[in-house]
Amino acid sequence: MKQPSASAALHLDNQLCFALHSTSLLMTKACKPLLQSIGPT
Repeated sequence: MKQPSASAALHLDNQLCFALHSTSLLMTKACKPLLQSIGPT
């Protein structure tokens, strides 16, 4: 298995933290209207 170069590993698309952050934002955006309608807080 070939390891990515150091510069390729630094691109945002190749970083796990960016993928998790992006997913979190999308989940929040998708769930916000539902949560607002039931008023959990």
